[in-house]
Amino acid sequence: MTVVKIAAIVIVAAILSLIVRQYKGEYSLVIQLSGILLVILVALSTISSLFEQITSVMTDSQIDSDFVNLIIKILGISVIIELSADICRDTGNSALASNVEFLGKIIILSMTFPMIKTLVTFISGLF
Repeated sequence: MTVVKIAAIVIVAAILSLIVRQYKGEYSLVIQLSGILLVILVALSTISSLFEQITSVMTDSQIDSDFVNLIIKILGISVIIELSADICRDTGNSALASNVEFLGKIIILSMTFPMIKTLVTFISGLF
């Protein structure tokens, strides 16, 4: 049911954006951003149940919660960066979109470095 709600919101926002773009182009972006916000609000219930399932798996297993939290943060950052870059491209700022994506990759790399260091230490301890 959530997929139907999201699809309806996206279709309505896209059609409204196209209609408004003909008369007031500057309001088209506002409609697109409103559609994105509504989709995020609808998806929050699904996301919260996903986090509950991840928490359940973490407590049942012996996985270090720091690593799982880091992966969740990285996924969130990648979604935000992709969304920001897509909005930049929609407004005709492809150079800015490329820079946002590059910055996101650097942020993610810097966040994963401690995990990579721990992995290398673990592997070197095996030999």
